[in-house]
Amino acid sequence: MEENPADRIFLSESDIVSVLLEFMTSRGLPNAQLELERETGLVNEPIGSPDLLFLRTLVVDGRWDDVLEFLQPLEEAFRSFPGKKVRATILKHRFLDLLASFAASEAAAAAISSSTSENKKPAVLEDLVQVS
Repeated sequence: MEENPADRIFLSESDIVSVLLEFMTSRGLPNAQLELERETGLVNEPIGSPDLLFLRTLVVDGRWDDVLEFLQPLEEAFRSFPGKKVRATILKHRFLDLLASFAASEAAAAAISSSTSENKKPAVLEDLVQVS
């Protein structure tokens, strides 16, 4: 069976990545989607503002202190900006990330040895206490 040149589909690289991102979204694979977005620099959802894209990157990367710093001028400039609510949500997610990190380090420490666990616990626990 010969291949007909008209049967070929030519797609740009960004089109292929977009199709993959939409597939991952439809299949409920957010971690794979975020990793592909990081690796390629292409985002599935069109975001018009470079500032919003930068903020989204900070949030996706879990850089919560940077997110708070980025949003601070908004809180100062706009009285209607719900600063306390936004800050509480960001701190909640920071706490959950630290809690997940603690659980992962505990599981890894239990698999390796108890001496490693003693070295990792205080730093993560100290971060958890600071957030809460």
